[in-house]
Amino acid sequence: MKIIAFIFTTFLLIPTQSSLAGDSSQFKNCDDFYSFASDSYQKFIEVSGDDYDARLKRMKALRLILIEEAYRCSGHGESMKLMARININAFNNKTALEYAKAAVAASPDDAEANNILGTIYSLLGGYEFGIPYLEKAASLDPSLTRDLCSNYEMAGQYQNAIKACTNSIENEDNEMIKASSIYVRGRAYKALNITDKAEDDFSRAKQLGYDGEQFYAPEHLGTE
Repeated sequence: MKIIAFIFTTFLLIPTQSSLAGDSSQFKNCDDFYSFASDSYQKFIEVSGDDYDARLKRMKALRLILIEEAYRCSGHGESMKLMARININAFNNKTALEYAKAAVAASPDDAEANNILGTIYSLLGGYEFGIPYLEKAASLDPSLTRDLCSNYEMAGQYQNAIKACTNSIENEDNEMIKASSIYVRGRAYKALNITDKAEDDFSRAKQLGYDGEQFYAPEHLGTE
């Protein structure tokens, strides 16, 4: 417990673990572990704000604190999804992949778990491996079609990208996510030499505040 407190106070410069979410050595079960981990995760997101370096340091420390208990809860889908997010934020995508696989194994029809796994594959460059999971996620929850749209485009499946992006545009309420889908669809049109539609989409995305320079990241993976 002293080591844990040292990590939090010395490296993170925030209150000790127990003051954030309780004592991690006293988990009654995996639901209790998930509650602690989720509370700590959200607290770290709030404390870090837009400070990317601070978030990275906190997530690296948090994953180390949780890793032993996470192993014991490998069959607990919600815990595995959360550990995947924490590891993405800590830039440990290969480890995140293993947690996401465990989440899907625990809950095969969980749309979010499938979406996380598919997206991590794409972060690792394995678009062809990720797309089946993203397709399943989108079929279970159409609001997740944006990630499928992007992965089709990056995999060079431009016709599929146009279809998925159009579905995302038609069903998305968030203006920035909608704008990013429009921009990606424009990229797919451009790759197919459909220049007029590509330019229309680029112009429309820019009007909505998305110019393609922003790095689109699946923020729901990191911040929920």
